[in-house]
Amino acid sequence: MARFHSLNVKPWSVDEARTFLKSARNREDLMYPAYDLVLVLGLRLGEALGLRWDDVDLDQAEMTIG
Repeated sequence: MARFHSLNVKPWSVDEARTFLKSARNREDLMYPAYDLVLVLGLRLGEALGLRWDDVDLDQAEMTIG
């Protein structure tokens, strides 16, 4: 059976996340909208990568995830 080693992961603080987003926005990073979704809404990688335009309703300001 495969063994998995736990990683010692320390989540970013709110200030660290803000600094990262500000830097990405200032550099006009094309991935900024994805970073914003992941950090602000707490999306998992698979949820963010699985989004399609069909999932977004700009008129209602809603997004379907799942």
